[in-house]
Amino acid sequence: VKSVNIANAPTVNFYLAASLESSDYFDIHPVHGAVLADGSYVMAGKSLETDGGTAKRMFCLKLTSTGTISWGWGTNTGNGDDVANAVMQLPGGGDIIVVGFQTVSSKFQRSITKLGLSDGTEAWTATWPSTDATKNGAWEMISLTTDGSAVLLAGNSEGSDQTEFNFKSYGTRGNRTDPIHLPT
Repeated sequence: VKSVNIANAPTVNFYLAASLESSDYFDIHPVHGAVLADGSYVMAGKSLETDGGTAKRMFCLKLTSTGTISWGWGTNTGNGDDVANAVMQLPGGGDIIVVGFQTVSSKFQRSITKLGLSDGTEAWTATWPSTDATKNGAWEMISLTTDGSAVLLAGNSEGSDQTEFNFKSYGTRGNRTDPIHLPT
């Protein structure tokens, strides 16, 4: 969605406002998506673990090329907040990789999850703690090199508290009140 020069924006092909509560996805906030090799779509972000709850649940949804939901996957750890920050497809029309953070022993740990392309079945999840047990971390973005030979990850492993991980919107403005100064 563009917020400037709307008249010059591409035409919207479809708009989907599906209710996912019957599938245990409450208050979803997608933060990243990708077009897949077959023309379908995948999106990932955070939802809530329960209706009216506060614990964040990592999710990923696959949509057909016309916007019908093919499958959904989400964490149900009950250990605290879990959030997906980015998603991509492996080369050659392969499976889906979701990155973000999951709560392990009350700390956010960087996480990568591999999901099956056809049905969203979780193949595996790996988490990495900070080298300092008092710190929090998250993978924020994942991408492939142009030739597909390497995966690039961007993230943080030195978060002093968990509020600083609210900089991705997840549908809210987060808790940051300090100004951010960018170089000119």
